[in-house]
Amino acid sequence: MKSKVFAVCVIMLLAGASARAQKDPVAPKKDAPGKDAGMKKMVDPVAEYMVGPEFLFGKGGAPTVELTAEQKAEIQEIMHKGQEQFKERHHKLSDEMTALGEALSPDRVDEQKALEQLNKMLDTERDIKRARLSLAIAIKNKLTPEQLARVREIKEEHAKAGQKLKGHPASSPSAEGAEPKHKK
Repeated sequence: MKSKVFAVCVIMLLAGASARAQKDPVAPKKDAPGKDAGMKKMVDPVAEYMVGPEFLFGKGGAPTVELTAEQKAEIQEIMHKGQEQFKERHHKLSDEMTALGEALSPDRVDEQKALEQLNKMLDTERDIKRARLSLAIAIKNKLTPEQLARVREIKEEHAKAGQKLKGHPASSPSAEGAEPKHKK
């Protein structure tokens, strides 16, 4: 029982650290108090250059880009194909995290075994992130230059209003292959 609790704690710790790293890809501003003065602000290129489903299918009443019926069908097909891949990869990641927890649970940890298991888990995470980006690229490539310009306008409007856009391809459940919801 203790080993299961410990494994769950380790998994939650690793998942939390991974989530924080994904949610806050921007480094502190150059002259932030208490931070290294040499740090530069970093930009998340996925959030900046890719198109999230919220722009295409109007999540939460957000302004959207007008899609042709053909584009909607193609993008939905791309997302549908990705759905099974993401389910499989997330199941594999869960298994790898459980195995890592088991490797870390004994009083004496076999460092080599634990590090090998960590590498397996990190490889699976990398595969998931790569698949997410590939899906986002495929979706972006279906849009016209005019549609992409509209996406940039919407992003700028949100930035000026101080609103954070939710659901960019790196973190959106929809981008992970969830079935898009839209009005017909």
